[in-house]
Amino acid sequence: MVRKDGILHRAIKVYWMNYSMGRSITLSSDFISKTAGTLQNSSEILPDQPHISSVVSRQVKSAMHIILQDEIRNLFRDLEGEWSSKNRKAFALCLCTNLIVCMLIEQIQADIDALVLHKICEEGQDATRTHESGMKACRALEDVAMHYSWTLFNKVQKSYNPVKNGCPADNGSGQNEGEAALVKDIRQLMDDHSM
Repeated sequence: MVRKDGILHRAIKVYWMNYSMGRSITLSSDFISKTAGTLQNSSEILPDQPHISSVVSRQVKSAMHIILQDEIRNLFRDLEGEWSSKNRKAFALCLCTNLIVCMLIEQIQADIDALVLHKICEEGQDATRTHESGMKACRALEDVAMHYSWTLFNKVQKSYNPVKNGCPADNGSGQNEGEAALVKDIRQLMDDHSM
């Protein structure tokens, strides 16, 4: 079992790590000059080389990819542990974690769409086959990661469902006022947008 807010912290960390993987890391010439002077073999690094920033960016992203894989694996392990404990106190945090997982999956699917467009438009790959490959990858994300996290959620929800039944902070649910307010707001959103 993780610290109560550890799972939410991990989910946010995974989200931002994935977000930063899709961004360019650019080093200014000034930063390269200052940093190169502190290295043992600084004579080998020429600060005016235009490709040094992209080399460092690839190295950083390569290391981040390894860390991100471990963090995602740990996130799902922790999520499963929290849900299987059937601890009512963890409900709001796990719900928020699930929502962050959904945003992460949506972000990855958008990246897949961009990659598909790049392969078709820039590399001239077969549009039908490339599109089908992208759709297959997106479906796999939904079928595996998203389905898994919501299956865990629904399993616990059968015995304890504050979204359906309400969750005042003083009813012995273990939720604090902020968590109870979150559940109340979610219920209100569902009421406002239900058909």
